[in-house]
Amino acid sequence: MNHRFHSPRAVALLLGVLLSAVSARAQLGVALSSARSRYLRYEPIELTVTLRNYSGNTLTFGKKGASRGYVFFLVESHAKRNVKQHKLDKNPADGLILNAGETKTLTVSLNDFFNMQNPGSYTVRTQAGHARLDNDYQSEDVTFEVRDGQTVLSRDIGLPGEEGSTKIEALKVSLIVFQDMDRGIYCLRVEDDEMVYATIRLGRQIASSKPEMDADGGSDIHLLLQVSARLYSYQVYSLARKRVKLRQERYYIPDNGVPRLTRSPGYIKVVNGKAAVEGVDYKLDRKQAYRPKAAEAGQ
Repeated sequence: MNHRFHSPRAVALLLGVLLSAVSARAQLGVALSSARSRYLRYEPIELTVTLRNYSGNTLTFGKKGASRGYVFFLVESHAKRNVKQHKLDKNPADGLILNAGETKTLTVSLNDFFNMQNPGSYTVRTQAGHARLDNDYQSEDVTFEVRDGQTVLSRDIGLPGEEGSTKIEALKVSLIVFQDMDRGIYCLRVEDDEMVYATIRLGRQIASSKPEMDADGGSDIHLLLQVSARLYSYQVYSLARKRVKLRQERYYIPDNGVPRLTRSPGYIKVVNGKAAVEGVDYKLDRKQAYRPKAAEAGQ
């Protein structure tokens, strides 16, 4: 029996030709990407699905008949176990109209479909198909981590209710530091015994600075964080009806001291700080990374 051996280079070239042939026959291009490679536990895991229509016909994504088009995800944990989807009938592409030759993107929170609460590594790919197409098509894999953080500050905040009500509801509000690759990130988490209502990234950690968190008379949360050498982020979040919303965001530079929070009865403000001007005192890029002016770049 004759055995024929191929060099690794020849095998790689052959595989590339085969993949190119498959791609050329694909009538629906599917790609998946993640903005981050590491997420804090309970943080929304947002993925971007890109679809391109090579079929030469308009594809309408719906639930019935000739419009039955769909997008779904396949998630595998670090233990090589499939993660079960808890909303089987939810189609993130429902209502999408993809004209011939058109490319569209969908932004999807993976937490809406899967339980992503367990820390560990995950691999995800997306699969798309349509009743008018012979085959389904899959994206390349995307891998990311889910990690715990360390609580820095925490307190229970009572929520305003109707006058005379017998029970005052409360939420636990925590400031958490989370190691995102090469830097620490401060995050706000709002929860009770049953549910996590929000996990929000606030800004990067400065090792020599202590963050501040307080609540005013209306149960709004005030946060003051140093985010670069001479820049402080001040944010106010509302907890009304257990919906966590950013009410105010400002930036301060030091003025006669280190900026800090101070309170009067029912009122909180920043002292020792002067309002910073974007483009003059700081620059903010699309990823919300704080970039100091040239004078501070070496600090």
